[in-house]
Amino acid sequence: MLSVLLESPRALATVIVILLLLDYRIRAVLLRCQVRQSFVEQDVLPRPGPDGKVQVDRARLTWPFILGIVAISLTLSADPVTREFFGGGYLVLLLAGFTLNMVSFLTLRPLLDPTAAEGHVRLSAMCTYRTAGGHAFGLALFTGVVGIFFGSLAFIAGTLFLLALGIGYYRRARRASRTMPLQTTAAKGGGVS
Repeated sequence: MLSVLLESPRALATVIVILLLLDYRIRAVLLRCQVRQSFVEQDVLPRPGPDGKVQVDRARLTWPFILGIVAISLTLSADPVTREFFGGGYLVLLLAGFTLNMVSFLTLRPLLDPTAAEGHVRLSAMCTYRTAGGHAFGLALFTGVVGIFFGSLAFIAGTLFLLALGIGYYRRARRASRTMPLQTTAAKGGGVS
């Protein structure tokens, strides 16, 4: 199937557009579910304003479209090797991201039930970004092995894109850890009384 898509630039571009739209939709639903549940709070998520409505950062949801336009333009205008690297690699990246978003959605959905858990946990931005980076590196390992075993340039390119994504998340985590307020040992519960 991948070889058929790589031979037809229009088919590959169409599949990329369809996956972009599906991924956008699942990310929007996932963000709404994350905001609606009350057990796990994340510093990187938007919070309801004074009117109770959540203002979603549209740039965060639309950034993949900008990269998608670049990948589609290279897919439609480039030679077969460049098409496989950028178009096929971006397709692998989209499939990996869509898979992670579906897993997140399916594991978060039970938390919408008020009886799903007791208590409340607040994850720092550092923890959230490190988790996302770890997921990206795990998928990069998988796509890299597939690319090597099957000699697929698209999977190798997807691996490079996923590694770049994971590195970006770890850089964000490091930046977030530097801006976190310092807590004293007593505030953490380890102080002597």
